[in-house]
Amino acid sequence: MLITRKKEIPTHWIFYAQIPFVMAIAANMITGAPFIYSMKKFIDNPAAITFLLSVDVFVTVLLGPFISWLSDRIWTKAGRRKPFLIIADVGKFLIFPAIAFAPNIYWLIGLKWAYGILHDIGSPKTALTMEIVPAKQRGRGSGFFNLQLQIVNLVFWGIVIGRFDDIYFTGPLAMLEGLSGEAMLYFAGALMFLFVLGFNCLGIKEIKPPDERRILDEKESGHSLIALFFKAFFQRGPV
Repeated sequence: MLITRKKEIPTHWIFYAQIPFVMAIAANMITGAPFIYSMKKFIDNPAAITFLLSVDVFVTVLLGPFISWLSDRIWTKAGRRKPFLIIADVGKFLIFPAIAFAPNIYWLIGLKWAYGILHDIGSPKTALTMEIVPAKQRGRGSGFFNLQLQIVNLVFWGIVIGRFDDIYFTGPLAMLEGLSGEAMLYFAGALMFLFVLGFNCLGIKEIKPPDERRILDEKESGHSLIALFFKAFFQRGPV
């Protein structure tokens, strides 16, 4: 089990700490080019496609920073980063198979926007990885991260994406019908998020920070949580 806030960790911990992060990125790649191919089944206007893909960015532009800021100021039995990651991974695991069978462009885009919100909810994963790997060992951690990511890129762009239009025989599991490469791709993404969920739940233990900050300690009378976020997040100096 990987444990946060250690002053030094074994080399294999550094390698393992990158795995859930890289696998989440690998699954997220499916929402790039493959998702555009899925959209082209319903709409073939490049301007409309890019517009629809960009709308969720305007909705969630500050959600990721807000969640990361909030994860600095809470503590639960599961930790402070892990609860957000668990929520995000469960949601993504359920959304990916649904995307594969979206009946129209409205469902497809709605699921993509929901995925974007969940992606931002899971934004503390970067902070969690940094808390596992001590500062003096993060150079090696960056090396392991890039090694794993390049392998993922080779597999994804060299093999996986080219199978998008293939048909696979799945026997009685699909009532003797073929399952498309598109559906297989989204199912593979769901399985990756299931793996990441299990890794985060069972493979990582968060240690409570000694300088823990709480929302109630910072919140002034009459100030909403959003107002506190803007005041604290964008202020100069320590936060």
